[in-house]
Amino acid sequence: MLHIIKYILHLIIVILLIVGCNTNKNDDEINTFEILTFDKHELTINPSSPYQTMFINATGKFKIKVEGVKDNDRWLYYTLSENELTINALSNNDEVVKSALIIIYNEENAISDTLKITQPIYEERIALIKFYKALNGDEWTKNENWCSDKPISEWYGIRAINDAFVSSIWLPGDAYIEGELPSCITSLKNLRELCFEGTRMSGKLPSNIGDLTKLQHIAIKNCNFSGTIPESLKSCKELKIVDLSHNNFSGAIPEFFFQLPKLHSIELNHNKFESFSMNSNPIEGDLVYMSIDNNEISSSIPENIFKIKTMQFIYANDNKISGTIPENIGDSRNLMILRLENNSITGKLPESMVNLQLLNDFRITNNYIDVNNTDYLKSNSNYSNWRFENQNNNIKPNN
Repeated sequence: MLHIIKYILHLIIVILLIVGCNTNKNDDEINTFEILTFDKHELTINPSSPYQTMFINATGKFKIKVEGVKDNDRWLYYTLSENELTINALSNNDEVVKSALIIIYNEENAISDTLKITQPIYEERIALIKFYKALNGDEWTKNENWCSDKPISEWYGIRAINDAFVSSIWLPGDAYIEGELPSCITSLKNLRELCFEGTRMSGKLPSNIGDLTKLQHIAIKNCNFSGTIPESLKSCKELKIVDLSHNNFSGAIPEFFFQLPKLHSIELNHNKFESFSMNSNPIEGDLVYMSIDNNEISSSIPENIFKIKTMQFIYANDNKISGTIPENIGDSRNLMILRLENNSITGKLPESMVNLQLLNDFRITNNYIDVNNTDYLKSNSNYSNWRFENQNNNIKPNN
């Protein structure tokens, strides 16, 4: 009987040992299980932040592979330092959204995780590339870095906000740019400055140029632009400086210019404008300077021009301006320069001009003004500086 009991006890001990070994084996398997995950699983790379850092939660070794990047379009790169993955994407010059997968994996333990990388279309970058191609940019003498994968702020003549939004285009004449201004320019919604000086550009301004609602400074001068000024430009309420001088613009000088609240200076001289009117009262703004000289304007001087209290400089000489000088000219008391020579203006100088005590430079020579008696203006301290001789009083004006 004792022998049987010893046998049973021995059997129990063996069973317990076997169970204990199996338990230890399971514990080993749990201890060797590894964690392998990304912090997040989707990432969008924008031009303002081409470098992104991603932390990888990993308790063991792992490998990395990239899927979705073609050999002929290597736009995605990465570096790994311990468990920090730094991702770098070259700028997207294509009109397609780019995407790729970065996969981390451990084959031995059959675990993995995936990060989806998306690079959207850079609308303003694409607009610049279209602009370049439309104007035969390869023929420019100055086109450094254009259409490259470098930041657009390093492209010749371009300034950008956070290297993502174009704020300024300034291309000079010595770049030898020619062609018509393409409408894709209006895709640059953050543009503040648009300047072409002395280029060979021609044609009409895009009809939708007013889509550039943040525009503050437009200087398209000494070029060969023609046609009328687009009505849409009145939507550019931020405009401060307008210089369209030395072109071939024609038609009427737009009245909306005098409704722009921040406009400080407007230069339309040396064009082919034919008329100038202001049927609405100007708003109280900042307009100080206006040059419309050397055009073909035959209309009379609008009375409302002298209701602009801030106006200091008016150049309207060398036109065909007719009619008389408005009586309310004396209300424009900040006027310092008024150039009206070489026109077809008739009548007498208004008595209210005696109030223009800041008007040091007034010229109205070679018109049809009656200057036989101007003694009523001599109380103006600047009277002796005014020039109104050489009137064509014996010749009938061609109005």
